[in-house]
Amino acid sequence: MGKGLSPLQWCILKEASKKGHIQNSDILIKYYGFQQVSYGRKIRFSRKQIGMETYISTSASLSNSLTRLRNRGLLIRGSCPNWGHRLTKAGIQTVKKKALLDHNG
Repeated sequence: MGKGLSPLQWCILKEASKKGHIQNSDILIKYYGFQQVSYGRKIRFSRKQIGMETYISTSASLSNSLTRLRNRGLLIRGSCPNWGHRLTKAGIQTVKKKALLDHNG
């Protein structure tokens, strides 16, 4: 597999393991601390408040991390648009293994 997973990739896997799936907005809120401005069917963020450059760079980092996780076979796109991404069996095992290592020190 080469290099280990980044803190962002671990966050994605950990959060996906909690609900069975994850959306980009979940990570933008959890990892980057973005504040939602809309609570309707679709979560929205104020690009003006965040700053366009920050919004674009974090969105690109998130997209790249999701792609790398999919390429490693740890994550797949959900079959429904609202599901975002789901862990594969390998992704579930990776999270469990990490939790066990963290627990045992």
